[in-house]
Amino acid sequence: MADYVLMAAESFEQHQDLEYTTNQLVLLGNDHPLRYIQKAIIVAEELDYSLEDIEKLALLAQVYQVPESTLEAP
Repeated sequence: MADYVLMAAESFEQHQDLEYTTNQLVLLGNDHPLRYIQKAIIVAEELDYSLEDIEKLALLAQVYQVPESTLEAP
C-alpha cells in the first residue's frame, strides 16, 4: 500500500493533477485519501524509505490538509 501511495505522490509531483491523484487513492477503500497517505508515511518510516520518498508523501499530505475553500479559484 505504501508503494502505491508513493507512486500516486510521484504522479502528483510531476503532473499536479489532484483529481487524478484522488481517483487513484480512493481505489484503496472508503477512507479519505489523506488517511492512506498518513498510513503510508508511517509504513515508509518503519521500512526505512528514503527521506526523499517520505518528503513526497508529506507534500501530498499537505495538499489534502488545505481547506477546500482555498483550493477553489475566485
